[in-house]
Amino acid sequence: MLSVVIPVHNEEPSILPLYDRLTRTLEVLNRPYEIIFVDDASTDRSFDLLANLVETDARLKVIRLRRNFGQTAALSAGFHEAQGDVIVSMDGDLQHAPEDLPALLAKIDEGYDIASGWRRDRVDRPLARRLPSRIAEVPIRNTLRQAGGSHYGLSRTLRVLFDLLTIKFLLSYLTRPMHFFGKLGLAGTSLGGPILGYLAFRKFTGHEILFEHGPLLLAGSLLLLAGIIMFTTGLLGEVLMRIYAIREIRTRGEARPAERAP
Repeated sequence: MLSVVIPVHNEEPSILPLYDRLTRTLEVLNRPYEIIFVDDASTDRSFDLLANLVETDARLKVIRLRRNFGQTAALSAGFHEAQGDVIVSMDGDLQHAPEDLPALLAKIDEGYDIASGWRRDRVDRPLARRLPSRIAEVPIRNTLRQAGGSHYGLSRTLRVLFDLLTIKFLLSYLTRPMHFFGKLGLAGTSLGGPILGYLAFRKFTGHEILFEHGPLLLAGSLLLLAGIIMFTTGLLGEVLMRIYAIREIRTRGEARPAERAP
């Protein structure tokens, strides 16, 4: 089973050509598949087009986010809904050619866990788009956008880095954020607590703590406070991870509100 996840934000001119080319490519593969479009709160007619398409194809699913959360959130929502054994993500602006999918899937069939594509002979601006995007696995073709402009450039480099860190965190601790923040909280309180306990003992035995152990007092206080903050952050994460960002999910003949996050 193959799942293709496509985040979309104001890609009205590209949606129908992308769907046509993608379905032609997937039909040739002769394997079960599903296509998941994730509308990241588009303000054009992108969602209307997707809502019409979904009524014509039972293998198509459309997810609509409540607001514009960004590409990482859109991909995360699509991955959560995907049913396939293999998941492929691609852009919704046709700069990723659907015809390159068989080459990527061939690497998965060879036993690789992940196959990523790099765009040979890129036609983007060198500084704004090529420099921040240096990954290398399977060569894929690159085409100019037929309409609109890129939503990502050099200014997005730091945000993409943060997104990658977010993905790492989500993959490891999405359903158990306390396991991450709790470790930091335990480290902080385990160090800060004994330090302050020792200083309290010294204070009660007649020592001038502020003058004799000022730096140690500051370090112990900061460690204990940081530990408490980490524990609190973990608890908040446990609550927030149960709040889902999807407005609705559409399949053929059905439109349903999104379930809460598990």
